[in-house]
Amino acid sequence: MKPLTIALLIIAMLALFAGGFGISRYLSTRSTAAAAKDPLPAPCVTVQVTPTADLPKPSEVKANVYNSTKTAGLAKRTAADLVKRGFAVGTIDNDPKGTVVTGVAEIRYGPEGAQAAELMAFFLPGATLVETSAKDATIDVAVGAEFTSVLTTKQAAAALTSPSPSLSGSGCSSALAQIPRGQ
Repeated sequence: MKPLTIALLIIAMLALFAGGFGISRYLSTRSTAAAAKDPLPAPCVTVQVTPTADLPKPSEVKANVYNSTKTAGLAKRTAADLVKRGFAVGTIDNDPKGTVVTGVAEIRYGPEGAQAAELMAFFLPGATLVETSAKDATIDVAVGAEFTSVLTTKQAAAALTSPSPSLSGSGCSSALAQIPRGQ
């Protein structure tokens, strides 16, 4: 090959390389700018937590107990068991919402009663936490068809002091972040 042909080939290869490099830099800058506008969420991580630090004592929790089944006396028996475990019980009656709870129970709470509801969930494993617009810290326990008993203080204390998995990070979906308590 002639030296002129070799020189032209080298120049053409350099031009192609420079063009490819320039295009890749342009695309990289655009994707970085897009990522800055719409960043990826932090990864979803499972951490071990022990819940006792933030939760109130049973004596600091006031609960209304409602029967959401056709089983006569269920709310009264459940309220008596909760009193034995140190909870303050207010109203004992049939569910004023008229809801039939098919699960263990619904623990209904407003923003002020969130920690009280979480504590109660340790005494009623399998209960569903239901946030409401209640204005005070009083929680409502609507006992359902699958309810069998309130855990003893010793059983609940064991659940309260054992670490449990908790999802953390903005990459966790809200559906995944709801891990049942007290089980």
